[in-house]
Amino acid sequence: MEILLPIFIYIIIFHHEGATIEHGAKKAVGISPLFSQTKILENIGEKWSIFTTLFGEYSFFEDKLSLRLDIPFAFVKRKLLFSDIATTLKFTLRDLKDFEPTFLFISEFPTGQDYATSGHFAVIPGFAFEYHIHKPYHIHIHGFLGPRFALGRESHTDDSGKENHDHMHTLSSSDLHSYGAHKINYAFPHSENEIMGHIGVMVLFSEIGFDLRPSFFFEDFKTFVLQPQVGLIYILELEDGKSFNFNLFGFWALQGIREGKGIGLFSYLKF
Repeated sequence: MEILLPIFIYIIIFHHEGATIEHGAKKAVGISPLFSQTKILENIGEKWSIFTTLFGEYSFFEDKLSLRLDIPFAFVKRKLLFSDIATTLKFTLRDLKDFEPTFLFISEFPTGQDYATSGHFAVIPGFAFEYHIHKPYHIHIHGFLGPRFALGRESHTDDSGKENHDHMHTLSSSDLHSYGAHKINYAFPHSENEIMGHIGVMVLFSEIGFDLRPSFFFEDFKTFVLQPQVGLIYILELEDGKSFNFNLFGFWALQGIREGKGIGLFSYLKF
């Protein structure tokens, strides 16, 4: 525990978001809370938010095909709000030794309330991979790349006819001509159209390990955003191939609409 304590402190002080341990198709249920302090929250007079996702994934054909459902909630401006539901269809190739590519298709639906919705439907076709090196330790190299496309926009107006909490993608007045405005999900901010990805390495020492995951985003296909992430992994193996999987992670987005920092826990039961 004396060794783990400084690692936990490092995670809390530094880094990132979005922290799945496995990209491939699987059977799992889990929860992922995220506490963040992003600069965009200053627009509504807040300093922090909580975004929590309940998810379930069911796989078919020996974990080659799966469907995942994410049901998220957010706590913003001291209100508990329903956020945007997402579904993910995955296809994983399992026939390649130590290399597992996965093709994904994510759909986001504007089901959220107030400050916890982007207000539009979006799709994310993506590609992920995992490569495993088993000696001297289990080294897990992984990555993801995919574009996000907004296919519809919803503009809310109040009684005066003004748009309700539609904001610029950055808070700098010098960038007002570089970005458009859209409805912001303040608990999980992102631009309407963007490219997102990461390349990372996970090292496991028996049940405990760490994950280094520099993420990047190309917001509005204009602004490059770097978002480093570090995580502490714990995997508890159970009987019959089941396992509890935990990733305590921290992030730090250096610029863009995501600018800010936070900590979260990605946890699930795999069966």
